[in-house]
Amino acid sequence: MFEYLFILGRTPKLSAEEIKSILESKKINHIVCFSSPEIFHIRTNYKLDTKDLIMTLGGVIKIALVCETLHIISEAVSKITEVLSSKKINKIVFGLSMFGVIKEISDYDDKTMCAKIKNNLEEKGYDVRYILGQQNPILSSVVVSKQKVAEFILLQEENNIILAETLAVQDFEMWNKRDFQRPWSNTKKGMIPLKVARIMINLSGISGDNGFSKTLFDPFCGMGTILQEGLSMKFMVLGMDNDSKSVEMAKKNIDWYCNSFNITNKSQILKGDATHADETLKNKVDLIVTEPYLGPAFDGGPKNVKEEYVLRILRGLEKLYIGCLRNWAKILKPNGVIVITFPSFVLNNREYFVKKVIDNCEKLGYSITIGPIGYFRPQAIVRRNIYKLIKNTEN
Repeated sequence: MFEYLFILGRTPKLSAEEIKSILESKKINHIVCFSSPEIFHIRTNYKLDTKDLIMTLGGVIKIALVCETLHIISEAVSKITEVLSSKKINKIVFGLSMFGVIKEISDYDDKTMCAKIKNNLEEKGYDVRYILGQQNPILSSVVVSKQKVAEFILLQEENNIILAETLAVQDFEMWNKRDFQRPWSNTKKGMIPLKVARIMINLSGISGDNGFSKTLFDPFCGMGTILQEGLSMKFMVLGMDNDSKSVEMAKKNIDWYCNSFNITNKSQILKGDATHADETLKNKVDLIVTEPYLGPAFDGGPKNVKEEYVLRILRGLEKLYIGCLRNWAKILKPNGVIVITFPSFVLNNREYFVKKVIDNCEKLGYSITIGPIGYFRPQAIVRRNIYKLIKNTEN
């Protein structure tokens, strides 16, 4: 039996759903032992390929293997000393990340514990250095990766202390390059974040393969962010947008991405209307992942926004989304999946959402299996809400 800790990104609920979807798609049975805003703890009979998983997941910062369950935190000093001694290397750089309200914290903070471990190892003849978190007892992924730190995680779960060793860290440099070096972007159009695009594809539970046998379709492709992530996950991708300039920009972004990262370019990007996608596409698709038009950005803030205006926007968006879902049922394969963001608007402490769309999903031929999961800044007026829909077999 193996136990793993997943250190979650900025939207824990979304990250946890992504992990479960990926493990289920890989047919890896698991038990959820603990879930918090920071950590997702599972137990499984399978030894996980953590290096592959961290490259696949968009919402996970680190993955650690549980070494031991301790009763008191002071026991961690001898256990970590033992683990580091077994590595048989002369120069050791290590650090601790501590999560939860740990008992005896006044006597055993990260600095005190690191000093004790360092002293133990030096007595054994090792050259040792430890790294501390800058503002709290948690090491950043940048520090762990760049300084090649052997990181140990301490997590309090009820009356126990979980001790784990970090095995994989998110490749922040790779993500930054793929995101910020793209030749075309348009922040005014509200581009979906790259990692959120990856998470949405993972939520589908559908995996690509080396033969590019599965097709992912984005009917509102914009600059091609979702298409880019689809290609990296071995999907054949189809993109569509009703704006000619966006289509050209998406093509250039995809060409840059494939050339820069040696990815096979299995893409086709067309100009077209998302509500009449069946008139443009020749073949059915396995998966639709998309962020449709979410309405205006309200750049001026909520002061001058009237309820009547928001309700008028919602009626227009509901008409658009219902038209899309009705049409997409024609091009999705049986049991095909849609992962989509729908907006809600927060005005005067009241939230408005596309209720008519959600209420009519069943009539349109879909079952909602995930959602809503919010992804937004606390002060945002327009909020992303992510849903997973499965096409009913009788449709």
